[in-house]
Amino acid sequence: MGKMRFWRWEKYRILLLTFLISGVTLAWFFGHLLDDLQRQAPEYQSQLLAFGRDASGALVIASVIALAIDPAIKKHFIKEIGPEYFWVSKGKDITKPFREAIEGFAAHAEYFRSSIWRIDFSWATDEQVRIDCEVEATGYSTDKDGYRFEPHFWLIPSAPQYTSVHRYLRFRVPGDALIVDLNESEIMELIEGSVTWDKISTQKTGLKDYRITYKKPFIYIKAATIYPNGNLFPCRTRFITERTIFELGGPALGDLLVSISHPNGSSADNLRLATQESKIIVEEQAVAFPGQVAVISWRRPAPAVENPDASEASTSGLLRKIYPFGKGSG
Repeated sequence: MGKMRFWRWEKYRILLLTFLISGVTLAWFFGHLLDDLQRQAPEYQSQLLAFGRDASGALVIASVIALAIDPAIKKHFIKEIGPEYFWVSKGKDITKPFREAIEGFAAHAEYFRSSIWRIDFSWATDEQVRIDCEVEATGYSTDKDGYRFEPHFWLIPSAPQYTSVHRYLRFRVPGDALIVDLNESEIMELIEGSVTWDKISTQKTGLKDYRITYKKPFIYIKAATIYPNGNLFPCRTRFITERTIFELGGPALGDLLVSISHPNGSSADNLRLATQESKIIVEEQAVAFPGQVAVISWRRPAPAVENPDASEASTSGLLRKIYPFGKGSG
């Protein structure tokens, strides 16, 4: 989307100029006929011509007001309420880079209602963690002209002797025929530039230049296998996201203490898989913005020390399936 506007002024101005020219032409035409025919024409014809002349004059006046006075009133209106409601655009103390950044966020043609990060930990070796990550996002189009989706791909650097790979991508619009399902080799072609998203989506769906209708949802899923070079995994946000959920699982999760740091400053620390649980689920309701990163970190806990209260702590952990940010489980 381009720069936001309260109305499409270019088309509006062309329409008003058309009305103005038409009004002047009709006023001259009806006035000329009225002068020529007012003596010999019947009274009702003279009245119709006079009405046409007056209506044309009114059209001219209305067009002049709309072209000259109406924009001035709107500018004055914005100036008066700007400090309270449009401070980002009109605030005198707001720097240009900051204002442009905020306007860029507001102009996004989509946002995610929810984003679910499913992360399974396993051991590639005794020391090397393997992560199988799937991200499922439910998006929402806010572009009245229709939103054109295009995926972005990125992976963190892999550990030596390992290669991280994209495994699949799925994109669909509920209720529409658009369903795109890409495998690993097709994703590589897309990343290398040998094929474009428009071309491959057209081949998959038979729809050219597809746009997601205004206020319509879409579902975007992508998965990758990653061998991180360290004990950190960044979860990068590309779209404005209302709610983020982290589902942690996998055979190696029971060997680890996991912490999650959200870009809004909250964190869930030292999460550990409780007895009889297969997943740790953490939910964050705070909005995340494009470019922000949530960080998942992990470590192996120290050797266990006998604790008479250990059984009680484990039982209490079973009662909590969703950990809110700011509270850890150890």
